[in-house]
Amino acid sequence: MGPTRRFARSLPPALALLLLLAVAAPARAAANRLANPEFDTGLSGWRVDFPQVHYSGADSGFSPDSGSMQIDHPAPQSGLAFTGRQCVAIEPGALYEGAVRAALLGPDHPRGAVFLEIAWHAAADCAGEPLEIVRLAESDERYWFWLILTGEAAAPAGAAAAEFRLGLEKLEAGEWTLQSLFDRAFFGPLGESAEAGGELVVNGQFDAGIAGWEHDEDVVFSGDDASGNPASGSLEIRNDEDDPIGDEDAHQCFAIAPGTYDFAARYRLLGETPVGTANVELRLFSAPGCPDGAVVDNRVLAVGTAREVWTPLQAVDVVVPEGVASARLKLETIKTGAGTLTGRYDQVSFAPASSGGGACVPAPGILCLRGGRFRATADWVTGLGTSGPGFAVALTDDTGYFWFFDPANVETVVKVLDGCPVNERFWVYAGGLTDLGVTLTVTDTLRGAVATYQNTLGRPFETIADVDALDACP
Repeated sequence: MGPTRRFARSLPPALALLLLLAVAAPARAAANRLANPEFDTGLSGWRVDFPQVHYSGADSGFSPDSGSMQIDHPAPQSGLAFTGRQCVAIEPGALYEGAVRAALLGPDHPRGAVFLEIAWHAAADCAGEPLEIVRLAESDERYWFWLILTGEAAAPAGAAAAEFRLGLEKLEAGEWTLQSLFDRAFFGPLGESAEAGGELVVNGQFDAGIAGWEHDEDVVFSGDDASGNPASGSLEIRNDEDDPIGDEDAHQCFAIAPGTYDFAARYRLLGETPVGTANVELRLFSAPGCPDGAVVDNRVLAVGTAREVWTPLQAVDVVVPEGVASARLKLETIKTGAGTLTGRYDQVSFAPASSGGGACVPAPGILCLRGGRFRATADWVTGLGTSGPGFAVALTDDTGYFWFFDPANVETVVKVLDGCPVNERFWVYAGGLTDLGVTLTVTDTLRGAVATYQNTLGRPFETIADVDALDACP
């Protein structure tokens, strides 16, 4: 008996196209588990049906330094498909999302379809017959420009890996060759709902454009997603004010109860000038609805200055006192001097602080060290402006590494040691085999101490031996 085939819930292609042009397709941001999802390095990391599947210089973002996967279908028979595919590790029972930008080219006849499907496998290397094949999305529309295919499905019991497949098939026999292009592929676990985690921010992943946010005129939606998900995006705050010191912002008001909260987000500032920062401000009110006359406190939660690469912003153990009924969270891009400064913001969260302390939760982009007390992340940026999170692999309890494009290519290694008996500090050691721009962040989830290190784009990664890194003993 062959593998079970079924269709998953997905967007109609025409709707996905409209959402691509306007805001974004409904999706929740997560860490992308695919290597080389934007085809910046040809087809490395992908297994393909050669010669029908090959690299194309046609990039969906019109970058001259990147491209896409092209699939041709010259065979006359219907029902035959050619694919490009990639095998990734998964957790059985978890819910996953897949997405890709696709374009179906060629003559009107014979009819054909581009598709996105997942083959669930019991073998970690996707060998043998799959347990089940799920068609996440497909389209037979010839738009002659990019549309989004996206869908979600749960990994069945017994599955250890997923084969992510992009394909082209003929729906009727014909001699003419069909062509298709695929770019900005995404596959990752679907995030939990806001209600499940007590999340107070609405649309903090910007999956629904910038709905839910009040904002100044120069605030728009950007398709630049911090996790590289083509079906999501970020909030862009562009500051081009003429004043010597100016700011543009977006904000959101929500009901809040007294207690302790954690804030987290990712941001990137674009360009080298003018001087400026990404700021996050929290204003507390004694009445519902954030009325101006009821302000009881105003504080800056976080400030960031990093350029180009997606970088974490966070504030832990934010105390909201008794008598507070509502809060306004404000994201702003502040600049000093002439010129335009653009900031992008994604994965914005403000939620009750997790109980139990020290709870680093392993994820594709998160390395947990020393029994889960320390959390390490590595964000990278290339000379082409492409950026994303590193993929974490644990080696020992205190050491692990990150890869960026290929699981076989180690990029950055990090280790956290207990130096408390020597100088009452935890020590951070790290090294890299890359000249990409890298932001390495190590967080003590118990005490809230954070150490951040940046490697300048174009320079070999400098060895880190920081014995004063984290004042977090014991």
